[in-house]
Amino acid sequence: MKRVCLSLLVLVVVGVFITSVCFGKNPEEKLDYRVEMLEQTVASQAEQIEALDGQILSLQNDYEDLYKRFLKIANYVDHAMRDIDDIQQYINFELKDELRWIKNDITNNDSAIARNFEQLLIFTGRLNTIEPKVGKLGPPDYDSGWFTVDPGDWQNITHNLGTQYQDPAINEKCIVDMQLKDQFGSIHHKNYGGTYWDEYWGYKGIYWYRFTSDEIRILNLPESDPFDYDQIRIRIWVIDTNIPTNP
Repeated sequence: MKRVCLSLLVLVVVGVFITSVCFGKNPEEKLDYRVEMLEQTVASQAEQIEALDGQILSLQNDYEDLYKRFLKIANYVDHAMRDIDDIQQYINFELKDELRWIKNDITNNDSAIARNFEQLLIFTGRLNTIEPKVGKLGPPDYDSGWFTVDPGDWQNITHNLGTQYQDPAINEKCIVDMQLKDQFGSIHHKNYGGTYWDEYWGYKGIYWYRFTSDEIRILNLPESDPFDYDQIRIRIWVIDTNIPTNP
């Protein structure tokens, strides 16, 4: 019984204390307390709004980046479609013209080969009249070895045969052989002397000129394919120093 009374007494004291704390304030204190609570609430909501603003700004930046990427991809697609149209146009129209030009070039080359063969027969006949007769050429008097000339460029090769034989007209008494090699190592004479294909392909091939007593110049035409003309070799034979100049 004493314990029950003691518990009731404690509850009464606590109740009085809570009542004095909560309801014992005057109206001004209550109003200040409510204002303070509202200010804290507003401050907390302002922090939340500021955080949301940061998230919105980040999302806007991400959207702008995605939009720029979309425009870039759309631009690539547009260019690709134009390239496809150009390729189709080339296949449908220009390729036919290219085939016609190639056919004409083959015909012209056949004619040039026939003319060169006739000239070779004439020159061979002249060699047969030279005493002593030459027979096999044997090792060249000059061999440049393999070298490279870039498309659209030229290079002077010094052979010094005129100096060696002390003959300023030695270039009129020689045979010049030019070999071409592609990147696979295949030796050829493709477009030897130079060939004009058309306005699209331009000039291709390699030829030599300005053959003097001590030098010879090699020219690689501008539109030559580096794959086909990877290396060049010049060999020169002096046939007979007794051949008269300008026979």
